[in-house]
Amino acid sequence: MSLSFIDGMQFASGYDSTTGGFLGTTSCLKPQAEPTLATPSRLQQSFSLTKIESKSDLSDSLDVGGKASYNSGVTKVSASAQFAQSQDTNSYSVGVLLKADAVGQNYSLYDTQTKPVLTDAMQKLYDTDYKAFKESCGDYFLNTFTLGGRYAAFFNFTTYSKAQKESISAKLSASSGPFEISADFSKKMQSLASTSTLKVSTFQTAIPGIPSTDLNTLIDDAQKYADKVLTTCADVNALKSCVKSATFNAYVNFFGPPDTKSVAAINAGSAELTSLVVRGNLVENLLGSAKVIALNPAIYDPAARSAVAGAIASAPSWKLGINAAIVACNQDITTCVPSSVSSSGAEAGAEASYGPLPTYQVLTAALSALPDITAKLPTSCGDQQSLYKQYTDQDYTVFIDQDITKSYKLFCRDMAAGNTPLDYLNLGTQNNTQSVVDYTDSQQSGDTGAKLDGKQTTTFTRVKIDPSTLIVNPNDVTYTSSTGFLVRDGVRNDQAGPPPSITLGVAGQCRPEDEALTAVAMVDLTYTPFIFNTTATSFSSNGWDQRQKGTATPSADKKMYTITSGHGFCSSTQPSQIRLQLPQS
Repeated sequence: MSLSFIDGMQFASGYDSTTGGFLGTTSCLKPQAEPTLATPSRLQQSFSLTKIESKSDLSDSLDVGGKASYNSGVTKVSASAQFAQSQDTNSYSVGVLLKADAVGQNYSLYDTQTKPVLTDAMQKLYDTDYKAFKESCGDYFLNTFTLGGRYAAFFNFTTYSKAQKESISAKLSASSGPFEISADFSKKMQSLASTSTLKVSTFQTAIPGIPSTDLNTLIDDAQKYADKVLTTCADVNALKSCVKSATFNAYVNFFGPPDTKSVAAINAGSAELTSLVVRGNLVENLLGSAKVIALNPAIYDPAARSAVAGAIASAPSWKLGINAAIVACNQDITTCVPSSVSSSGAEAGAEASYGPLPTYQVLTAALSALPDITAKLPTSCGDQQSLYKQYTDQDYTVFIDQDITKSYKLFCRDMAAGNTPLDYLNLGTQNNTQSVVDYTDSQQSGDTGAKLDGKQTTTFTRVKIDPSTLIVNPNDVTYTSSTGFLVRDGVRNDQAGPPPSITLGVAGQCRPEDEALTAVAMVDLTYTPFIFNTTATSFSSNGWDQRQKGTATPSADKKMYTITSGHGFCSSTQPSQIRLQLPQS
């Protein structure tokens, strides 16, 4: 992979901005001539992979402070922070971050015609209002020139199971570190995506850090504040991203120079704000995990779901309360204190509106208690009733051979307690599964001499299936409807009510002539995840005085069988066995 700075990162753009966007150079730098020098050899390209199991991991890997990694509705965050905020990580997801860095000074620095120079307006703003200058041009507005550019891609895999997450995590661990793009990487991503849901997100930015050229004077003033502001919060227990969160560079964007604020107040406020951010990210994790569980609650242990139901129910209010506290902290860091310390601080104010905020310990306990898939995945409607106490007739997800990668939906009938559930496969309302018997202009039935006439078509919307073998029961006509009627010795079969349904996969008629119409039936799996197991599916064709046998022909994709009746007094084709299978991946 070739990643030149100019082609890969867009010249003089893509750097972070505290205003939340990717700013160009028009408002910050004077117009520049086209570069006249080639890229110097010192511009190096490097690639790395980092396993990501939480938003803190992602923020750390992107050099985003913990505070900025959490979306509390504050708009003034960097582009890197926006990217981190937008990613949905939870206890059932794991990912890998690919970083492609073009590292080194941009060649424009070696050309006097293109060397970046601040506009007069920005130079004046830098001299008189440094905070406003940073908000206009961004923390890293010169880094694209002095340090290089970065392309990031986040591959996020969402599973249903903690065990499956751990399995994918182990495979990703082997990929972490220095990296070379290859077909093997592509194959690995495709393989992992086949057993989970994969989302890929990308963005580009500047290399974070301090410019190392004479332009470094632009940020000298900011560096002078480092000794005045908290640089570590090691005393705060178990806050993984604490050190990054509490550094001056992470907070100065929001608080500005300390000036009249006391160092002690900023110390205390920074620690509390870090705690709020970490707790906010844990609540986001809880909410994201709840979404995964809600997609199919039946596959999770009911007792375990019950144990975290209270925390999940409270999570939306917790999120609102934490957001409110963070916003208040942003407005005045000196008010950012726990409610146990002050009844008039930011946290107390949030709790007055949204109720008590959760502690770090409460949240980690809830995340630890999140349910995992039970030892036995449901494979049938009977499992849904007996193992998961489901008593409503409706669609349920089941798993072939308890394999989480082989799921499909059954309509479960007779699910009430004490009943024996019945398993039906939905064919879809637009399917073409029809059985047809056509006695039009028939003279008689050869074996009885009865006079026959009429035509009837039976349409299926569901078929009964044995989930353990995937064999279809063709004789179950519970979910059928019929049009037309058949006549035997002048008596129609619909005189006492709807005509009896024709069984699945049957085509029949009673005219022996070659030119006689052929009845055609179909069995259609188009709107199901299955195909026919053609080696285990068979049909027979027979009749009295049969002149031409009928046929049963599968489509090229094995999604449909077309069945013909043949000719005779009478002639019909019907299934001996219909067996389904999932397509090979």
